[in-house]
Amino acid sequence: MSDLPSSEVAMIAKLLTPLRGFLPFRANFIDRGKTRAQALVDSSLVVESAVRRPTPGATLKHTITISVLCALFAFAAEAQQDDFEDSRVEFRIGSQSFTSFTTRVRLDSDTLNKGTEVTLEDDLAVDDKTGVARMDGVLRFGQRHAFAMSYYNITRTGTRNISREIHYGDSVFPINAAVTTDFDQEIVKAAYRFRFLDKNRGNLAGSAGLHVMTFSTSMRTLNGMTSEQRETTAPLPVIGLQGAYKLGGKWNLNGSVEWFDVTAGDVQGTFSDFIVAAEHQTLEHFAFGFALNRLALRFDSGDADLRGRLDIKFDAGLLYVKGNFGSTNR
Repeated sequence: MSDLPSSEVAMIAKLLTPLRGFLPFRANFIDRGKTRAQALVDSSLVVESAVRRPTPGATLKHTITISVLCALFAFAAEAQQDDFEDSRVEFRIGSQSFTSFTTRVRLDSDTLNKGTEVTLEDDLAVDDKTGVARMDGVLRFGQRHAFAMSYYNITRTGTRNISREIHYGDSVFPINAAVTTDFDQEIVKAAYRFRFLDKNRGNLAGSAGLHVMTFSTSMRTLNGMTSEQRETTAPLPVIGLQGAYKLGGKWNLNGSVEWFDVTAGDVQGTFSDFIVAAEHQTLEHFAFGFALNRLALRFDSGDADLRGRLDIKFDAGLLYVKGNFGSTNR
């Protein structure tokens, strides 16, 4: 069996160089003059070592590592110059696992003025890790136009004896009170995409749409004496970029980033949502993939439904299956 072509070795080395300090092992196989079969065996052993020897808090790091290695594995195994092919209709269903949440909330009041800012995960023992189902879909109109949608719903709760007095909206929760806190976050995304760069092995599109987030939060004492609940819907106008690239064989790399920064009336806020995925087109109409998602939102609002501040950040991994049908006929 022939050695890996020097061009492939150089490409893999270039991709891995900035990751050497991040990977929990050394990917030395790219530095040796090994055959294709030997290189692929080494890469499989590297993945096995990453799974068997996790370190505390390294779940997301290992997910990133395995994602990168799987993409490189496919590139080294089948470095073909296949053209990128679009489907007219795509839908994917998956499990999104949130590995890190940071949620800061402050609910103000007309009577109590500025509320107490609390970190839900630290101060109120609200779940900082959870898993939910997620659905995404794309409908393309010709080669350049597409409509994309996403939906998922995150529900978290926690119970704790609080270590300080908390002003939450119109209610005061005394020190040492046993309280239960709920925080629900429903997300619906819709965007129009226009592809301005269209090459054989990849493409890049601009997008504009809405990221509609419905927040519901409540806090109540276990004895039922004190409770507070607020809910609001924030339709955030976002712009962004979306792209895809054929790595080789049946593997594709795709991703998107959306953001907004707005000051209007009583609302001031910033938002960003980034996702990158490696995907394998296993069958003609079926694929599987894994993705990494990072979202950050911060806004201050004088709105009567949710007066105060909301600051949310999360990291998540997504494992999904995808169905795709039809062709855009290049």
